Amino acid sequence: MRIDIIDSYETFTELKPRWDTVYDKDPEAQFFLSWTWLSTWLEDDDDHWFILAARSDKDPSDYVAFFPLRLGTRMRRDGGFYNEISMAGLKYSAYTGFICIPEHLTSVIAAFARHLKRSHWSRFKLECLCASEERLHLLLQHFPSKKFKIKDLADISKRNTVDNLVCPAVRLPSDWHRYLASLSSNTQQETKRFLRMVDESDEYSIRVAGPDSIDEELSILLDFWKASWKPRKDVSLKTILQGNFSMLKNCFDSGALYLPVLRHNGRPLAALASFIDPVKRSLLFFIGGRDAECNGSTPPSFLLHAYSIRHAIDNGFKTYEFQRGNETYKYLFKPRENKIGHILISTTNRQNLGGKLDSRSLVKVLDRTVDLHEAGHLAAAEVGYKQVLAVSPGSAKALYGCGQLLAQKGKHAAAARAFRTIVSQEPDSEKAWLRLGSTLEARRRFSDAADAYRELIKHRPGSQVARARLAKSLRKLGLTDPAVTRFDAETAVHRSVNTRSGHTELR
Repeated sequence: MRIDIIDSYETFTELKPRWDTVYDKDPEAQFFLSWTWLSTWLEDDDDHWFILAARSDKDPSDYVAFFPLRLGTRMRRDGGFYNEISMAGLKYSAYTGFICIPEHLTSVIAAFARHLKRSHWSRFKLECLCASEERLHLLLQHFPSKKFKIKDLADISKRNTVDNLVCPAVRLPSDWHRYLASLSSNTQQETKRFLRMVDESDEYSIRVAGPDSIDEELSILLDFWKASWKPRKDVSLKTILQGNFSMLKNCFDSGALYLPVLRHNGRPLAALASFIDPVKRSLLFFIGGRDAECNGSTPPSFLLHAYSIRHAIDNGFKTYEFQRGNETYKYLFKPRENKIGHILISTTNRQNLGGKLDSRSLVKVLDRTVDLHEAGHLAAAEVGYKQVLAVSPGSAKALYGCGQLLAQKGKHAAAARAFRTIVSQEPDSEKAWLRLGSTLEARRRFSDAADAYRELIKHRPGSQVARARLAKSLRKLGLTDPAVTRFDAETAVHRSVNTRSGHTELR
């Protein structure tokens, strides 16, 4: 089994026909692994997502499995960076996982595991993993306890003790009345009464969002949601609302959103958004909201769930999924409980496999290291620079920062080697030549320092700093040359003019 890395949206787009085939053939595939869903956020996601794509050795022209993942970078409290692999799409997805044509399952999982163990990471987070016990066992057996720790994590809400790893889902019969008969007598009566009220009353109505009304209905839904969640998510609320609007609108444009809005005499009371999976014949409740000032006897959210379930049955759907969380109200609809996993695989020594950073994280690590350097966290910055250089020995930015730190510690020979490496790659780098000259001067190698400044002047003839530094080095050697003498004369005149005007530019 061969593993390819898919990390561009263009390539992902080209995979759609094959992705759809694998999705259709995998009995464990679920909406959040569909091409329709993933395409709603991958296009605008510039972070380090990637997909492991498996090809059979017998038929290398076609893919048989896909595993969407994400590469993260974290910093340890005691210094140094490490990489973390997590599940892609988790920002909005209720479940994660991978898709695979069943007859290739064992060899695919073995190939995925081999690839992961050759990669550089310290933690592998299988969050919200929707997979059978068979799949989970096949995967975890490839991470033996000698090198890895495997830990099951809980996800219990501190606010209301809801277990977010329990996912209630209703298995739908082919007939609405048959479904009603499965509910408690009280729930049956209430459901019939509420739906009759909508079907027959002039006061209550439900409108399902269409092309002409989707923006309005989404705004109603998210305004309700905002009013409910503002006290708890005030800082991030705007970003969440914008992200949800964009994601839900994209799903609607793809034919994957069902959004009924309940009104009383034209006034919106509640809205419910669910995802449509036409392949697996599932309707997945995602988000709801209601008017907090509505205190009547009609529970609007309950009514919309009942309305959505009836719609699902009438259209041949097999399941109505409440997704994550075992809130009490969901059990009025007689769901069955599904469990998802929350598993952390970590290396026993807490270091990246292979002892190095993943090369894809170097830009982020380097940016963070420069921030640490500028903030005065020199020990942490030195560790960061060395980690980058262990993977990319020619990184000019890391060499420059590391050279600065070495020079500050009095390790001028090592600093000079760093700056020489930079100028060999970037011969017109004024900053690196000047740093090299300074480290050579610190070692009292004034002749070598003068040579460094001459090289800089060749590449940057207008560099006054280089000419001044050259003059200084030559004086240390008791030498002069015509160019330096002329430069000294020009500098003296320049300094005199600026002194009379109240400014001194050279120091």
